Amino acid sequence: MPRVSASSSRRPSSNDPLNDSNFPLNDERPPICPACGVTMVPAELSARGARDRDWVCLECEETAEADEV
Repeated sequence: MPRVSASSSRRPSSNDPLNDSNFPLNDERPPICPACGVTMVPAELSARGARDRDWVCLECEETAEADEV
């Protein structure tokens, strides 16, 4: 029986949904929050008026508000 190395046992194919080449990068996508992993939104949507930044994480804002009460 031929031996298959671990590195060659899982090669992405062009039909593989996990293959990054199937999903071209779009510079217009919003960033992901490094703290919680949620997609960030434009700062204009912030309830706290975070105008010093371009993007905010509403999940972190909401969680911080709950912690402050």
